[in-house]
Amino acid sequence: MIFPDSFPVIYIDELVLEKPLIKHFKDIFEIFGNEEVVMYDIFPIMTDCEQAKRYIERYEKEFAEREEITWIIHDRSSEESVGVCCLGDFDFDSERCEIGYDIKRRFWNQGYATKAIKAVTEYAFMKIGINRIEAFISPENKASIRVLEKCGYSYEGLLRQRDLIKGKLEDAYVMALLKDEYKKSLLR
Repeated sequence: MIFPDSFPVIYIDELVLEKPLIKHFKDIFEIFGNEEVVMYDIFPIMTDCEQAKRYIERYEKEFAEREEITWIIHDRSSEESVGVCCLGDFDFDSERCEIGYDIKRRFWNQGYATKAIKAVTEYAFMKIGINRIEAFISPENKASIRVLEKCGYSYEGLLRQRDLIKGKLEDAYVMALLKDEYKKSLLR
């Protein structure tokens, strides 16, 4: 596994996934300040733009410490930032990591999550050398489950009371994709 030395930029169709900068704080706030968007996330709703700036600073620190890569998803045709996608919780010995994503509410159901997940999945397998990508999803988050299925991820099981979400221990589905499965899907 090779963690990138410099921040990777990914292009897919009309999207570019790039490093979140302080200038993106309003976009980050729009994502994480929306109750519907963060309904199934482990962190609380964002209440001010200063929190958004701290998130961006944390993204930069986590990349420098080789813990996580968080991209802002930018639509080049509309010049809008539509969400974020990340790879984190790297286990370099097992060649495994976790994928996560959040899309601005006004951009739901437009294919942005699917395209971003496919691009980040390809990057993880082909550039970093990951063998297994995992996602942990609330069983009630049907839309996110469908997106992962469209991207080739398979349901592997239920982890009971895995995550503390909004003060309550909640179950999580484990969904994953292996590099071999990904390569086979390219041949279809």
